Amino acid sequence: IAVPVLVLATNWAQLRIAPYTSLFSIHRDVRAMFLSSIVPAALRLLLTLLICRGLPLAWVALAINLLGLVLQDVISGVLARSRLERGAMTDPEVRRDVLRFVRPLVPGVLYFIFQGQIAIFLLTWAGESAAIAEVGALGRLQQAFLLLGALNGFFIQPYFARLTDGA
Repeated sequence: IAVPVLVLATNWAQLRIAPYTSLFSIHRDVRAMFLSSIVPAALRLLLTLLICRGLPLAWVALAINLLGLVLQDVISGVLARSRLERGAMTDPEVRRDVLRFVRPLVPGVLYFIFQGQIAIFLLTWAGESAAIAEVGALGRLQQAFLLLGALNGFFIQPYFARLTDGA
């Protein structure tokens, strides 16, 4: 029971951190991105080395990761406070435009989330071990595309975020 609860809490924490990360990217605030990431990462590493050595359980590792993410959320919130306008109202037209842009992306995102598990399930049900190994090897190729996606978030996203209607 602890593992699914910790995974859901971890997803919640990651969703809370994402707007701060986007804010830091838009403003190209490398210092804030570094500080909000390095301290929690060091804490995770230290706690993992200290605790998981004597108690190597999945829920312990997940709890340590969650603790790091909560710390990252707090640090990011403090660093972003100067750039955020509290109580600002969103423009309904802009909100509608963003939703119009995001809605068609939802099926692809859902497929991306589950495609690895679906492929492994189908292969174990109807395939052989060599096919399962090939799918695993292709997963490594996927990491190259994830790197490109990370670069997109840091270099391309801020560029588009700064565009105005006249550009």
